[in-house]
Amino acid sequence: MISGLRKEDRLILHLCRTVVGPEVKDELMLLISGQPDWEYIARCVRQNGVEALFYMNILPFKPPPEIHERLRQAYYLNLKRNILLEEEISRVVRVLDALRIQVVILKGMSLARFAYGDLSLRQMADIDLLVHPKDLVKAYEHLQQSGYQPIKVPHSRWHVENMIRLGKHLPDLWNGTNSLDLHAKLLTGEETDSPFHQEIWDHLDQAVFKEATALVLSPALQLVYTAVHLNDHAGHGLFQLRLYCDLAEVARNQMKPADWGLFSDLLSRFSLSEAVLPHLYLASFFLGSPVPCEVIPDGVIENPETLKQWFIDNLATGKKAPADTVIRDEFMKTFRKLKGMNAKFRHTLGYVFPSKKFMLQRYSIPRPGFYYLWYFHRLARIFRLLLDR
Repeated sequence: MISGLRKEDRLILHLCRTVVGPEVKDELMLLISGQPDWEYIARCVRQNGVEALFYMNILPFKPPPEIHERLRQAYYLNLKRNILLEEEISRVVRVLDALRIQVVILKGMSLARFAYGDLSLRQMADIDLLVHPKDLVKAYEHLQQSGYQPIKVPHSRWHVENMIRLGKHLPDLWNGTNSLDLHAKLLTGEETDSPFHQEIWDHLDQAVFKEATALVLSPALQLVYTAVHLNDHAGHGLFQLRLYCDLAEVARNQMKPADWGLFSDLLSRFSLSEAVLPHLYLASFFLGSPVPCEVIPDGVIENPETLKQWFIDNLATGKKAPADTVIRDEFMKTFRKLKGMNAKFRHTLGYVFPSKKFMLQRYSIPRPGFYYLWYFHRLARIFRLLLDR
């Protein structure tokens, strides 16, 4: 029994996995017979994005009718959404394949198919695709001819160049139903031509999504990326149990003995152990994911009790950081990363005098022919912000 957790949290952790082993069945019966707070449980699994997974495992234990119905509706809504998302992914892959652009399916859909083994169990809200950096702008522009539009127009073509070099993806695309993130790389803070991102293309597998054939990350690379993605969220003050379930299910259902060797090699060669191993340790401890002892040797995890307490404290909230925490000082963070005065000057110029397309979207200008007059409005706002600092 895990100490420091309320019984409702223990129940959630035991049931938010694809394999509920016989070793926890007795404790589950004891927890359920102890009249848990079902409203808390329903709220917690919703906030943490694991309603569908929890629903499938709680069914044999007959939760109260109103909780059962709420979870059932969430489960079937998720299944319907995921079926439609897979159809849209198949369409997008075919569109890009016609341009000879290789597409890697990331995150939700790939995890649902290969880590969870069931399209209904992994909740997701958008589509995440990876393309080679040389194809990114071409794919982005072509998707805009296929029904998608940027949710946020980039300030200028220089900002697009900087997003490709320093960010992970261009601004989200939206077609009225689905949001799509087009990635050029997996790790933030790395150049697209870094050794890690060059090696990605050596660790991919083929997979069929409806009528389209795409690429997915190999199990070892999937585990690395899932943990690094989780670490990025934690760095922004975000917490969701769903992301730890992803890590646990990749380890449980995809990793073979040979994959663990490649996994450890990737961590060692690209100095990723600090970002990856603490989260893998938590997934193993709280969700029972099988991790070989040699992957996380004794003493590698600093302050494990503090780490576990952090997990417990955040579990009840499904914590989300305020938007300004995530995007605060976006301009200055990019400015500091850029090398050379020419790149910094172009970044600043594009921010102060962005493109016509950006101005029309940002300021809802009623007479497009006079958009340039709004530059004075923009300059005044920037000046006020500088004074406020």
